[in-house]
Amino acid sequence: MAKTINLIFLADMSVGGASAYTCHLYRALSEQGHTPRIFKLAKRTESKLRSFNYGLPYQNLSIEDALYQTRNHWTLVTVAHWDKFEDVLVPLFETGAGLVIHDPAEPKKGMLEYLSQIERKIIVIRKANVEGFNEHGVDCHYIPHPYTRIYSDTGFPTDMEKRRHAAAFSRVDWDKHTDIIIEANEDLQEERKIHVWGWENRLFTYHKIVERFPNWRDNYYGLFPKAGNAGQKLARKYKFSVDLSIIVGDGGGTQYTFMEAWDAGCVQIIHTDWLREDDPTMKSGVNCIAVNDAAELVARLNMPVEAFQSTVVAGRELLKERASANIVPHIETYFKELGTWEA
Repeated sequence: MAKTINLIFLADMSVGGASAYTCHLYRALSEQGHTPRIFKLAKRTESKLRSFNYGLPYQNLSIEDALYQTRNHWTLVTVAHWDKFEDVLVPLFETGAGLVIHDPAEPKKGMLEYLSQIERKIIVIRKANVEGFNEHGVDCHYIPHPYTRIYSDTGFPTDMEKRRHAAAFSRVDWDKHTDIIIEANEDLQEERKIHVWGWENRLFTYHKIVERFPNWRDNYYGLFPKAGNAGQKLARKYKFSVDLSIIVGDGGGTQYTFMEAWDAGCVQIIHTDWLREDDPTMKSGVNCIAVNDAAELVARLNMPVEAFQSTVVAGRELLKERASANIVPHIETYFKELGTWEA
C-alpha cells in the first residue's frame, strides 16, 4: 500500500553522501508509488517549498509539526548531526522516527548509547557498519544505497575519445586523501592530470597541501552545481573517476561517487584500503581499480582506458541491484519492524 513517507534531514551541509542518499531514496520511493517529502527543522513551519538538491524540494518544519508528521506517517531521519540536533532528535525518536547512519564517523559521543537504550533499530548502508554498531548495542538493518540512473546506456561508452582524462569530484578533505591525488598530478602529463572538483576543507589544504604543492589550484575547478544530477553530468565528461576515501571501520561497499561514475561510464579508481574481505562489493579488477599511493595512481592513469572497460560494464550491472524495485521493499520492511504505525 502506498504511503506518505517523511524524510527528515538534520545536517547543516546539504551536499555530500547523506544528501545524495536522501535524494535517491526520494526518487526510489516515488518510483514505487509512495509519496516522499523532505523536511528540515526550523523555528517555525514555512508554507513555501525550498530547493534541496538534485532539483528536489524541501519544507522547513517546526519541531511540533515534525512530531505531528512522525506520529501520523512513516518518518525516517536520513542524517542526524547529534551535537547540534540532540534536543530535537530525542523527541523524534521517542515518537517513532527511524534513522540512517552512513558511516562510523557520523555518530558522536552519547548518540549510540542513547540509541541502544531506546532499542532503536537503525539503517546502515554498508555491511561493514553492522558489526561495529552491534558492538555498541545498536541493532542494524543493512539496506544498500538506493540509486536511480540518469543514463540508460549500458556496456562500455563509445565516446571515450571525446572525453577529458580524469576527475575527482568529492570533497577536498582528509578522509578523501586528496593529497594523494594532488601528488599524482605532479607526475602526470598536462593532458592526463586529474581535475579536482568539490567542496574544500581549508584546514586540510592548509595543513596537507599548500606547503608541499603550492600550485595545486592549477587543477582545482571548485564546486559544481548541486542541482540536477551534477555529479553524473560532470563524470560524463571524463574517462576516469578517482575517489580515494578511507573511513576507519568502514569500506567494502559503494559510495555515491562510485555509482555516479559507473552511471556516466567512467572507470572508478579507489584506494586499496577501501576493500574488505567481509564485503566484496567493490572488487579491484572487477568493477573498480584499487591503488595504494600516488605512484600507482599515475601508473593506472597512464594506461589506455580500454584496458579497464570490463570494470565499467560490471559497475553498471551492480547499479541494477540498487534500483528502486530492489531497495524500497527493504525500506518498507524496516518501517514495519519499527512497529510504530499500522503496516
